Amino acid sequence: MVSLRRRGSQMTLEIRRPGSKMLTSHRLPEIINEIGIGWYHIISFVILVCMPLAEGAGMIVMTNITHSLKHQFHLSTWQAGSLDAFSFTGLAVGHSVAGFLADLKGRRLPIVLGYLGISLLSLFMTMSSGYSSMVALRILHGIACGIGVPPAMSMIAEIMPSDWRPFMFIVFWSFTAVGETYAAAGMVIFMPELKEDSWKQVVLWSAFPAFAMLLLSVARLQESAHWLAVRGRLIEARIVLEHMAKLNGTFGCMRNLGWFDDILRKGTR
Repeated sequence: MVSLRRRGSQMTLEIRRPGSKMLTSHRLPEIINEIGIGWYHIISFVILVCMPLAEGAGMIVMTNITHSLKHQFHLSTWQAGSLDAFSFTGLAVGHSVAGFLADLKGRRLPIVLGYLGISLLSLFMTMSSGYSSMVALRILHGIACGIGVPPAMSMIAEIMPSDWRPFMFIVFWSFTAVGETYAAAGMVIFMPELKEDSWKQVVLWSAFPAFAMLLLSVARLQESAHWLAVRGRLIEARIVLEHMAKLNGTFGCMRNLGWFDDILRKGTR
């Protein structure tokens, strides 16, 4: 028999069976360590690590197409220089609101919104007709670049086994440089002199990883079990943990939670 019980401010999921344990947010690190690392973490990490990659690629391209925009839109020196400032203003706003949004709505939503925003705004930027529209798009693009990075970092801390977290954080932040290198390769291919009118191809090139990860995140990225448990959504947290264990091939460790025998049999078939 399953029951929800509140102990102070902590919601717990109790399964009334001899030897069963309670699922709480405090027990999740122990459970995740028992599940271990596997395909669930590989797929999730690819999605998460591409967030700083997309940010790095997008911001480097924005700061290197200014000369082309000045020529095409007949901008003054002040207007051309301000475009970069607007991009980084949007980035700062994105980073600032990301934590609040991730705590309120979960880790997954800001990450998906970040990839969606980078993809669409980069496309809209190639259709821009002047300075005013480019300013608005630069600010929104900066917000999209920044809004997914803090939630992605939080999710890594929440889903990774403790022994793997330091290494994963190093790789995570290294991918900002990978994104910048990717963007630089696009500029070498399409506008090596940084003066050509082919800036639109470079913008779309920088957005391609975000578009690919948008599709993958919608299809495969799950919400953080830790966030779900803290919010009292313990049944959903259990479902995420079950999926994690199944993909990693360690479903047997779920017996430590005392879950139903028919679920265990289903997971080990």
